[in-house]
Amino acid sequence: DDEGNLNDSGEFSLSYQSIYPKELDLKCEHQGNRATFLELEITIVNGIFVYKFFDKRDEFPFEIVRMPNLEGNIPHHIFYGSFTAEILHIGRTTLLCEDFLPRIKQIFKRLKCQGGNTLKLIKSVTQVMHKYSDTFLKYNKTTQQVVSQLY
Repeated sequence: DDEGNLNDSGEFSLSYQSIYPKELDLKCEHQGNRATFLELEITIVNGIFVYKFFDKRDEFPFEIVRMPNLEGNIPHHIFYGSFTAEILHIGRTTLLCEDFLPRIKQIFKRLKCQGGNTLKLIKSVTQVMHKYSDTFLKYNKTTQQVVSQLY
């Protein structure tokens, strides 16, 4: 139910009537050089598609419970594994380090407030960045440089 048409020179708006039935109500949520599509926010900057992780829950006007809480009845490895998975997910869906770091820092702080141990959270960052180093090479930052930005 999502359609992404960046950089199409307006072609979709000229031809959508011949593709979709008139009963289907199509809504244009974005125009210009920026759009959100699935879990991505895509912007065209100087002819380059710059993408970053997009979470529509960030735009809700109310607080969302996210990530596990160590005060709950879950094993610790699931708590820290969730953080590791989020780091990798965001790393794979974010092109620029200046978009990656604030998102990871936000989750780091949230998990600390939800019972996470700072050293174990740092260990999670270190492990995922070493194990999937090819994902994080684009940021041109060492693991230590990323970790130092978290607290």
